[in-house]
Amino acid sequence: PLMQLALINEMRTEMGKAGFGSFKTLPFPQPCYPTGWWSVTMARKGDSSFDFRQADSAAKTFNTLYYTAALHTGVLVTPPFVQAALKG
Repeated sequence: PLMQLALINEMRTEMGKAGFGSFKTLPFPQPCYPTGWWSVTMARKGDSSFDFRQADSAAKTFNTLYYTAALHTGVLVTPPFVQAALKG
């Protein structure tokens, strides 16, 4: 949870010790949680990119009601206060 940024930093440190070199923490709304926000942290070994196939996503050949490539890009942006806390 975003209230626990120190804990997220500790978790990322431990993942680094386990050989993971890249991390991406993604916050998302979770109404049943007291602050209304939760997060997930992804970790990768090797390639440091968490990019998705943006061109393929934008050229999808089927209709979706909610999903767009622009939305997918937007949800990958880390809020400034989280970014600052996780770099510190």
